[in-house]
Amino acid sequence: MLASKIAFIGWGVGIPGLDFTGISGHAMRAAAVLPVVAYLLLQQAGRRLCACGVAFGVAAAGLIGLSRLILHYHSVSEVIAGTALGMLVAVAFIWRSQSQPGLHLPRWVVGLSLLALVPSAYAEPAPTGAWVTTVALYLSGNDRPYVRKPDGKLARAPANLRQRQSTDMTMH
Repeated sequence: MLASKIAFIGWGVGIPGLDFTGISGHAMRAAAVLPVVAYLLLQQAGRRLCACGVAFGVAAAGLIGLSRLILHYHSVSEVIAGTALGMLVAVAFIWRSQSQPGLHLPRWVVGLSLLALVPSAYAEPAPTGAWVTTVALYLSGNDRPYVRKPDGKLARAPANLRQRQSTDMTMH
């Protein structure tokens, strides 16, 4: 995911016909994590309930991908790529863990782990988009990032466009 964003921002590597500038990290993480969390919470609750929980995790991940589209942060191809990559990770984890009889975590451990994440919702967001742009420009040697223009075309940012603005256009 990060490599695809650096490739686009630094060198303009994308697929204009698919409106693709990089894999959606939100869609990828949601698809990789939510079904796995449901699996871990419900793995000892019976096969049917566990499958329903995993399906709920998949549906929730789909809603997060949909939010990226509604907010115009990503294109359909970017969300599909992120969701597919995340689902591949989730399926591989669940498949592998089913063959490992000792990999059953107590629900309270999973729940406590999730509870530990609550404070992160109140944390100040890190300027990761600006960091990625800085790294991409450094590696490519370019002075301006590539961006997706409002008309959907992929091009270098105008010289007068501040780096922060170009980051907002490409890094959600």
